[in-house]
Amino acid sequence: MAEVSLGGTEIVMADKANVSRPELIAEAQRSNGLVITLSEPLDADFFRAVSDGPLRVVSTMSTGIDHIDLLAAHAAGITVARLPATVTAAATAELTWALVLGVARGLVPARADLLDGHWGRWNPWQWNGVELAGATFGIVGYGAIGQRVARYAAAFDMQVLIATRTPPSALDPGAQLVTMDELAARSDVISLHVPLTPDTALMVDTPFLAGVKHGAILINASRGGIVDEPALIQALDEGRLAGAGLDVHAIEPAAPDAPLVRHPKVLALPHMGSATTRTRATMAAEAVKGALDGLSE
Repeated sequence: MAEVSLGGTEIVMADKANVSRPELIAEAQRSNGLVITLSEPLDADFFRAVSDGPLRVVSTMSTGIDHIDLLAAHAAGITVARLPATVTAAATAELTWALVLGVARGLVPARADLLDGHWGRWNPWQWNGVELAGATFGIVGYGAIGQRVARYAAAFDMQVLIATRTPPSALDPGAQLVTMDELAARSDVISLHVPLTPDTALMVDTPFLAGVKHGAILINASRGGIVDEPALIQALDEGRLAGAGLDVHAIEPAAPDAPLVRHPKVLALPHMGSATTRTRATMAAEAVKGALDGLSE
């Protein structure tokens, strides 16, 4: 562990990427604040182990907090801080659009054909994808990321549909507020931008997928637990969905041989939505600030 002092506060930083759970608990038992990432799930057992120590604040370098048992944290008298969605919105929205373009135009199989020597005579029906101009783009969730993605869709001359549990104060020009069922039935592309909560877990399930427009594309750059993965595989295999772009997975890290990772209609990425140098640096600084702010209260 490396140690520095900031404004009279001693900050201890891990000098390796993977900190074991016993090491994490040991540090938490002697610390007033703890900064974690998505790779450090904190369950009830963790909070029981540190409840008698000095730990007062846990700050996560993420906008989502589904990896933290909030009830257990509250019972232990520990405050949980997270990043505002605006910190990661630009990078995640851009990655979302990369998935949209990659799946719509079939970039992965086309590149594979190129590398495998399957580019021969010009064929007017080879590598034909989905044209976005004039198509309908459905966005589930209209927070900071969803709003940015909506503007990208409008810039591509797409009709934008919004389904959200929290009615927005205003919609982007041309966007239309609809129900989930209507969004599923009308959208050529469906993009998910909601947090993982008991209400949203497995919201994209067999009944939802049965109602999607035939040949639609599904994009998920939010949380893997929102999608019923076996139901998604079935929808892809049956042709109801033309493809899917997934930056997140129900189990992370996803296994290289996981069915969706290897599925020919899926562009799968390793949860890299916020992975730009500028955004990750901001996330780290804001997570530390969240811990320090919590300790000053």
